[in-house]
Amino acid sequence: MRSHRGNRNGARPDPWGNPTCTPSACTPSAPPRTSPTKRPRTHGRAPARSASPSARPASTSWTRPCAKACKAPHRPRPPCRPSPAARRLVADCAAAVREVTGEPGDRLLHWDLHDENVLASDRAPWLAIDPKPLAGDPGFDLWPALANRFDPDDVIWRFDAMTDILGLDRARARAWTHGRLLQNCLWEIEDGRPLDENDLEIARRLRGRTT
Repeated sequence: MRSHRGNRNGARPDPWGNPTCTPSACTPSAPPRTSPTKRPRTHGRAPARSASPSARPASTSWTRPCAKACKAPHRPRPPCRPSPAARRLVADCAAAVREVTGEPGDRLLHWDLHDENVLASDRAPWLAIDPKPLAGDPGFDLWPALANRFDPDDVIWRFDAMTDILGLDRARARAWTHGRLLQNCLWEIEDGRPLDENDLEIARRLRGRTT
């Protein structure tokens, strides 16, 4: 848990994400007061500047960017461009899922079935918790079991074991797993982060599988 206490110099983190504020830079010259008759409606945003000091909210010191120390503009994270090989792999994932989108499936999926969301229980041997339910093909839900405690040499046998036990068509399950990997990659690209190497390796291993 992050601490909001100041450091030795009295600096406090600015909740707006701007450079660290200090009381000397942020504290108004006069104690702010709120109007007894009307309170500003902020809806989660900083209150608008008022012509009257008496109308400033009591939280002026820390909920608004500092006049001196916090003028640095927000700089968005530069995009992280995937390598040509990674881009080809992402394109292959898109091509694979394109073949099966005509039959999206109607099974109830958990979507977030990683190992920390499967718990032993008294009322049942195992319980799946914290679902993000959606309807789709079961192959779309296989990725967490391939990525948890990742070992590239385990990808194929884990995939084969799950498709055998669940009675899934292996080609369709592979295509929908590529669709899940495509979703992961697009999120990383959108957020300007590098593509996950484990996801790329899973896609690579499944792409090389023909049966």
